[in-house]
Order: sequence, then C-alpha cells, then structure tokens
Amino acid sequence: MPPSSNGSTLATLRTLECANADPSSQFADSTFLCSSLKEELKAEREKRRKDDVCARLAEHEVGFLKVLVVSYQAEESGMDELKVDELGGRPDGG
Repeated sequence: MPPSSNGSTLATLRTLECANADPSSQFADSTFLCSSLKEELKAEREKRRKDDVCARLAEHEVGFLKVLVVSYQAEESGMDELKVDELGGRPDGG
C-alpha cells in the first residue's frame, strides 16, 4: 500500500469514527432538548392555570362591584325620595 493510500484510509476511518460518535452526541442533545421543552411546557401550563384563576377571580369581583353599585344607587334613590317627602312633597321646599 502506498503511503498516500494509508493516509487517506486513516482519514476515512477518522471521519467514520466521528460520524458514528456524532449520532450519540445528537441523541444526547436531542434528549436534553426534549427534557428542557417538557419543563418549559409544564411551566407555561402552570402559568396559564394561574392566569385562568386570576381571570375568574377578577370576573367575580367585577360582578360583586356591579351589584354594589346598583345597591348604592337604589339606596341613594330612596334617600332622595325621603328628602322630597320631608320637604312636603316638593323638591324646592315651598
């Protein structure tokens, strides 16, 4: 075998060794990436769940405040009627 042929065979062998090592490395990288993405997805789902809970609480609070405003308005309306009655049925007191 000529020396150049031996060098080229050795280079081919090294290339094949690197190619065979690369899939293992790619598999490890892919496994790590998959695990990372699963953790990220889990965190995003938890964040969404918390956001949903906050939204439901806010909707409940808005409903409560609307009822409170209606109650306040009814009370104010009743007070205005009492004032009119106290003044003799006329808003100007005359």
